[in-house]
Amino acid sequence: MPNMDMLIKSTILKFASASPHVSIDHVATLLEMKPEILIFKLERMIFTGHIQGKIDKKERIFIGVGASQVPSSQAPSPVLSEPTSQYSEGQTEFVKAKTSETSQEDFIKLNLHLGYLGSHVRLVLKIINKSDFMINEVEVKLEFTKKIEVFRTTPKIEFIKHESGIVARIPAIPSKQNFEVKLYLNPEELGIGRISGQVKYVNYKDYVRLLMIEEMEYNLTVPKILPKEIPQDQIETFNTASNIKKDIRSYGLPDKLNPLTAFNHIIQIIRSKNFMLLTKIAEENRKIAWFFGITEDSGYEILVVGQVLHSKIEFYASSTNEQILSALLTSFSTDLKRRILISSVVRSEKEIYDMFCAECGGILPYFPKTGEFVECIYCNTKNLIR
Repeated sequence: MPNMDMLIKSTILKFASASPHVSIDHVATLLEMKPEILIFKLERMIFTGHIQGKIDKKERIFIGVGASQVPSSQAPSPVLSEPTSQYSEGQTEFVKAKTSETSQEDFIKLNLHLGYLGSHVRLVLKIINKSDFMINEVEVKLEFTKKIEVFRTTPKIEFIKHESGIVARIPAIPSKQNFEVKLYLNPEELGIGRISGQVKYVNYKDYVRLLMIEEMEYNLTVPKILPKEIPQDQIETFNTASNIKKDIRSYGLPDKLNPLTAFNHIIQIIRSKNFMLLTKIAEENRKIAWFFGITEDSGYEILVVGQVLHSKIEFYASSTNEQILSALLTSFSTDLKRRILISSVVRSEKEIYDMFCAECGGILPYFPKTGEFVECIYCNTKNLIR
């Protein structure tokens, strides 16, 4: 768990050892955070099993296990760690990479790496200037054969979307220096997708030069899943293994969509992929279901969680294979959007809002009302979702 989570857990358990009812406001004051943020974090920790208990929002108290108000049937042991920003360096190895080198007598090189990161596709583009001169007016053009959204770049660069891709402007690259940018892509279609394009720049003689990006493939084919039961006490062991990858797709709950209807959609979508339903909770303020399965051909085990919480519809998944995560979560997302559109609770797909922070890519804590900002708990950026 992140350090702040460990501090919250230790503080809560310290007070709970003396009394099963712990004041949220008191703990928030001690930890110098907003009570609403503390409640959000505690709900995540309860959901993931890192702490056991229940929150009474009306009385603003945490009720520890063993108190009279705690229901006899508890949620399973840890399922998913809190979804911090999914894009830390060195988190994964690329499963596909390609290198291209050309132009100016081999002084200007382009390195490309394409791979899976959690439920997304990541393209790392590195321009190497080994020449004695600056290159200017650098422009990257990417073409996509499948519907895929560039939702974040590191560092942040300006880009313009067009019908089948993007055009990005990159700062001039001085002599003997490199420029690297990571593009995080959110797939919205299944199957084999292809990325191609070019890098254009002006050299010291004011000649326009091109570095071609040859076609690269990513595969989002959903494997056949076999249902598999897993004992409750083994969920934590599975999910905390060092080689397990986790990710999430999160969408705002449309105003006209009943939370229970949304939850039923989640269950039907995940079960349609043949996952076994382990257990579910359907309370007024939280609705969560846990599933498990294994791929038929390669034997990869997968844990899936669907929930409706804080006016959000969310799919979590964890496995050792990130390509499977990307395909599955893309499949869940496309199925959910199709169901929402068919139900006519929104007028178009543009009214189904992703809950990623525009700055850091972390999941936002709740779905705000129209015109309201929601603050990211990881980078404190205020996001206007709708």
